[in-house]
Amino acid sequence: MIDKSTIVDILSSHADEDNVGIGHYYYNKKSAGFVFESYAELARISFDYGYKLISKGITKGTLAIIIGNNPESQLLMFYGAICAGANPLLMPAINSRSTLLDICERINNISDNISLEVVVIIDVEIEQIVLRELNSDESTYYSTLVFNKNSLNKRNDAPKINLKKDDVAYYQLTSASTGNARMVCITHENVLSNIYAIYKASNCNKNETGISWLPLNHDMGLVGAELFCIGMGFSLYLMSPSDFMRRPGRWIKFISEYKCTMAVAPNFAYEYVIKYISEKELNGLDLTRWRLGFVGAEPISVDTMSRFLSLFKQYGLSTTTLMPVYGLAESTLATTFSDPEEELSYVTLDNFGVEEDGKLKLLSYVNIQFYQHTPTLKNAITLFNVGKPVDGMEVCLLDSNDNTISDELVAGEIVISGTSVAKGYIGQGCSEIKPFNNRFRTGDIGFRYKGNYYVLDRAKNVIIKNGKNYYSGAIETSLASVLGLNRHQIAVFESIITGDEKEIIAFIEDCAHEIELKDSQYCTDTPIDKILIYSGRQIPRTSSGKKQYHKCRALYLNNKLNVDKVINLSVMGSNNE
Repeated sequence: MIDKSTIVDILSSHADEDNVGIGHYYYNKKSAGFVFESYAELARISFDYGYKLISKGITKGTLAIIIGNNPESQLLMFYGAICAGANPLLMPAINSRSTLLDICERINNISDNISLEVVVIIDVEIEQIVLRELNSDESTYYSTLVFNKNSLNKRNDAPKINLKKDDVAYYQLTSASTGNARMVCITHENVLSNIYAIYKASNCNKNETGISWLPLNHDMGLVGAELFCIGMGFSLYLMSPSDFMRRPGRWIKFISEYKCTMAVAPNFAYEYVIKYISEKELNGLDLTRWRLGFVGAEPISVDTMSRFLSLFKQYGLSTTTLMPVYGLAESTLATTFSDPEEELSYVTLDNFGVEEDGKLKLLSYVNIQFYQHTPTLKNAITLFNVGKPVDGMEVCLLDSNDNTISDELVAGEIVISGTSVAKGYIGQGCSEIKPFNNRFRTGDIGFRYKGNYYVLDRAKNVIIKNGKNYYSGAIETSLASVLGLNRHQIAVFESIITGDEKEIIAFIEDCAHEIELKDSQYCTDTPIDKILIYSGRQIPRTSSGKKQYHKCRALYLNNKLNVDKVINLSVMGSNNE
């Protein structure tokens, strides 16, 4: 276990040790290179900012909403707030007016629904555009402060705040893929337990180097990259999400160039790299040092992982590098990890309908190297194992009657408990913390096989038709196979939650070519009633790329989905409208 009790202890350790070779490398767009700042320097500046916040009246337990536009300013505000005893909540970097408006709406909703003191801290570089939209006046329940790094000095000691390990360290917004976001209350103990669990599950050594472009307001970027690396003393190369999205290939290029051993990203990032990496970026790659490639935050495609390995194995990528993992904000991040020494393997399950008792029929258990994309997979679910619970965590499965499932290949709700489980929720109707009491029902559906866990889908994404359960993700994978598309282009949802008029809708975006369904057997077996096709992009997503099915439904019901073509499958065969 880490010999520290709080995040401030981690910062103090770096300030005391003054290891000038360990720290952040921030990507600089102008120079197209990285600028180094040691963790010791980060800690000392954060201490000074903590003192300044206290002098401004910030007290222990204040909710500090952080609005920064680059990783460096976000982290200084984040750690400075913690040093002052406040509890920061990181907002997304502002890359558009719509993002800014969304942030302002969130701030107003949060401040209206909690009993905490609230301060909004804004980076001086974006002060004017933010304040123009926030319009702070007497009717608001928060104050605002402006952060300016140039006004800060360095201090060797942190403010004397009586922080305990079970105090809230920061708040994390849930991804809200199925509804309104709530704030998860993460304690210092949660953080230290989880980053140690990641360290142990990954078989890390003392010389790891990380790289991340993930948003710091997302748990995968904040815990899986930032807090893990600073907590364990590993240097971290940091890019912004826009740096990756503009040129996905440079992420891989930097892994090679700077000999990074760890990277973390959702499935779509690996797909983006395959699609957009250039020949110039491929030239001279050396991925032999890349040991840990965590994959999580969204369903993991067997086809994507197979093509990624096939493309990069010639550049030294090991068949054990890619590691499917399972986590969520309510467990700080890491919940289960696959074995870092094992090659990827997956199961294929019969059809996408699951019997009422939750039993699943196994078709195959396959090593990724023997994967073949064949039509026989079109009516099957293919899933990677996400391993076993990390240190300090326990996982169980419950059936529809809340009985514990002991058998393998039986689907049930995933329930977690342990030291990484967050303190509780606050916000969205909860003005005070609603405790988890060290146990949390995730709402995810999964099963066990050969001792490892697999995740099928969100419970809220289960579609019931004619007494049979279907999983949105499995239907999307099946339809994508039939049509030769990527499942990320498809969102399957119910038109209404209850009622006899309910239809199962498949919305396909970013599809410019003609689509025809010629497989009459598929048309007969599928639960889909209508396929809606659009050449542009419109599927709502969270910051981590998860589809927001509830928003798809709202767009559909309000006739706001852009549709170029409709294929009606509610009768035998397909009739184009």
